[in-house]
Amino acid sequence: MLQARQADMFIGYQSYAPMLEAVPGFVTLSVPPPCQVHADYAFALCSGAAQPLAAFLRSVKAQKILQEGEFSQ
Repeated sequence: MLQARQADMFIGYQSYAPMLEAVPGFVTLSVPPPCQVHADYAFALCSGAAQPLAAFLRSVKAQKILQEGEFSQ
């Protein structure tokens, strides 16, 4: 939508910034801290088949991946 010039501005996750900055003509700006949204994430297990994924998400390895993706506390 942005590259097709169907929007003049996009407000999204900070983790998108490096990808957007790589596009010629795009400028990214940070939203001032008082205006930033704080989100708390959770997950629900809808079947036992989800247990391995839930266990992984709670692992040290997954926590590191999430923090690198800017999902941090």
